[in-house]
Amino acid sequence: NDKKILIYDRYDIWEFNPDDATSRRLTKGRETKTSFRYDIKIDTEKKYIETSEKMILNTFNEINKYEGYYNYNYKKNSGKQLINGPYRYSTPRKARLSNNVIFTRQSFEEYPNIRISDLSFQSEKVISDVNPQQKDYNWGTAELVNWTSLDGLTLSGILIKPENFDPRKKYPMIVNFYEKSSNSLNTHRAPSPGRSSINYSFYTSRGYIIFNPDVYYRVGYPGESAFNSVIPGVTSLIEKGFVDESNIGVQGHSWGGY
Repeated sequence: NDKKILIYDRYDIWEFNPDDATSRRLTKGRETKTSFRYDIKIDTEKKYIETSEKMILNTFNEINKYEGYYNYNYKKNSGKQLINGPYRYSTPRKARLSNNVIFTRQSFEEYPNIRISDLSFQSEKVISDVNPQQKDYNWGTAELVNWTSLDGLTLSGILIKPENFDPRKKYPMIVNFYEKSSNSLNTHRAPSPGRSSINYSFYTSRGYIIFNPDVYYRVGYPGESAFNSVIPGVTSLIEKGFVDESNIGVQGHSWGGY
């Protein structure tokens, strides 16, 4: 009967009563910088939220970039994490006549094959094998790196290394940036032609390191902000000893190109 509506802030889901302007926070994501989103509709035919039924939420942690599913109980205003890890998960699709769902998970190294489970997500079965040829290539690995900007801010970025990376060697490095990209750490990047960016696995298979730093922009100072964010990120990697400092390239498009 339109008694309540749900609204997101950066991290949490809030319940609002539009008649008297009262509100209640349903999740506790801000404490751990985890966003909760009600993107999973168990019954896609319903045009409202049934509070007596199970609510499956998506979760994403801004710190470690882990993603997962969360079971929220509206009556008890509590819940539990069903699945969580260093992957990106799709929106599950439920079977009409059972509690089975299909979904995908992916990382830089793992192709998003289709998986089947029930709503508990206690066990899952992979039912597709779309990219078996990947095992024949020096694909690469992705990791999260942190450094301090010249503005004193703690920043994050993605470091892509060849699969056969040897820390005793020095590698040429491509610095590719566009605003903030670290949240895409666990995105699978299949080789494909692109009009504005490089393909990561193409270059890592040929012995390059790729650094994708986040840029924190101050209004009115875009160039200075990019410099203050990117340059200390690059020098922090040079200090680790595996970057060939005489062979570093930069790539960008649009805002990154500027």
